Amino acid sequence: MPTLEKKTFSRLIPAVIRNQGAFGPRITGGAFEAFIGCLYCEFGLDEVAGLINTILTAELNSLNPDENAVGRIQEYFQKQFNTLPEYRKISRIGPEHKPEFTYHVFYSHRLLGEGSGESIQAAKQAAARDALAKTGWKV
Repeated sequence: MPTLEKKTFSRLIPAVIRNQGAFGPRITGGAFEAFIGCLYCEFGLDEVAGLINTILTAELNSLNPDENAVGRIQEYFQKQFNTLPEYRKISRIGPEHKPEFTYHVFYSHRLLGEGSGESIQAAKQAAARDALAKTGWKV
């Protein structure tokens, strides 16, 4: 989910979880996704697309494809070697509602980078950014 403040959609989260104040972007994102799914079922794609574009205009306009390190590395490997690097989960620690993942990115058994994050995607992005920084590739 885009970087919307936790408070923005906190009313969508069940009170039992909301009152603990221990929820993160995964819970908020899941609640927002469920909300959009309900609207889609009730009103259809055209109505919901208009709402989403209105709500997320700033986030959509601020997206920069160059910030997607995983995509940049994948494109590089596909062009250079006609293959993809491999991401391996190294660890998952923390409570169920707020885990931290650590991933390594490899190519041909060579460690290129490592990274951690609150989601699998964030950890993979961190590992890919680390690989780009360590290798100095301009991709």
